[in-house]
Amino acid sequence: MTAEQKNFLYAALILITLAGVFLRFWGVIEQPPIHDEVMTAYAADSYIERGQFMYVMPHHPKLRNILVDLSMNMFGRGAAGLRGFSLLFGCLSVLLLGLLLYRISSNTTASCLAAFFLAVDPMHITFSRQAIQEVHTTFFFILGTLLAVLSVRDEKEEMIWWLLPLSGIVFGLGLASKGHALFPLLVCIPYIISKTLKLKDPGLTIFAILSLTVLPLTVFLLTYIPWFDRGYDLSDWLFMQQALSKEIATHQGSSGDVFKYTQAWQWFINPLMAYGNFSYSGGKPHVTVAMGNPLVWLLVLPSSFYLLFKALKQKKGLIVLFLFWIPYLPLALALRPIQMLSSLGVIPFAFCLVGLTVSEIKMKTGAKYFYAYLTAVLLAAMLLYPLAIGKALDYGYLRSITERANPHTINQNP
Repeated sequence: MTAEQKNFLYAALILITLAGVFLRFWGVIEQPPIHDEVMTAYAADSYIERGQFMYVMPHHPKLRNILVDLSMNMFGRGAAGLRGFSLLFGCLSVLLLGLLLYRISSNTTASCLAAFFLAVDPMHITFSRQAIQEVHTTFFFILGTLLAVLSVRDEKEEMIWWLLPLSGIVFGLGLASKGHALFPLLVCIPYIISKTLKLKDPGLTIFAILSLTVLPLTVFLLTYIPWFDRGYDLSDWLFMQQALSKEIATHQGSSGDVFKYTQAWQWFINPLMAYGNFSYSGGKPHVTVAMGNPLVWLLVLPSSFYLLFKALKQKKGLIVLFLFWIPYLPLALALRPIQMLSSLGVIPFAFCLVGLTVSEIKMKTGAKYFYAYLTAVLLAAMLLYPLAIGKALDYGYLRSITERANPHTINQNP
């Protein structure tokens, strides 16, 4: 890659990231918090001060509580304090995803497309503006994967070994946010081990294994220090993790919740899947609806099948497919309800698949259709943007989507 091409890539990714920053920060201070965000503040207080799992999502890991407590201490207990790390991680994820796909594919167009899809995706924007941990997890597993693949220097018979413990630490932070970070880690471990085995360096192989197994587990464990301070020991922690894992595997929602659109296998098939949250402020209701951009989401499965055929034929390029399918299949096949916020665990890699496919179509059909598609994606994203920022009720053309996303409508598939 020439210096000019690198400069173009970096400039394009920076511009796309800045667009993502604008969409995530616009009006976020005035957007009223939803119930889960309010409870997140209390959960952070409870965990840091008393080591207790209380108020919201007690079955998930605890890094969110630590980060929210830190940001509230820095920025107060308003929107900035609650959402500070979600906003930061959501914006940085856009840039990191583009860099990751370029490192894997060396495809400038696809890398910019993946970053663009994430930057304007209403689903990712929605949770970048909320205090819960979905975007935290996404950020950490994108960065962890990027550090892992950067450690491999294809042009030389060596590895940048010091990136491996950094990757392990970051994956540990991802696991301490939510279990979705485990799946990209499970892809990176055999990938890195296969590279070290080619170097015939047993010491490096052992170092890589320890960096991507023991180190993430240690970081995960350290985030429970407030809980250990209550007098518990490691055996109690293991028992507690077993109980929480069982709860996660069988979780049906909180008492009184009515779920709809809980089947993950439909995410990339049903273009109108969405989930709404309600808050009341300033004398009027505010509804936030999490929904993906159908012009991108509907291309995910066709792109994955096309790239799988191509990868099997050329015997390369399977890692992006693994990064998508390994986390997606357990969710798609799950017997319990899976809320749409869990899609944040797969859509970054889904957008990589679409980016790679669209970039190939561009080469075959020319720029005219390519730019027409990008314009349509951006237009759809802007039309759906009010849903992501709590203004779903302010625009009549969004009423049908808002009504379909009402979580208290019992029919799950209207």
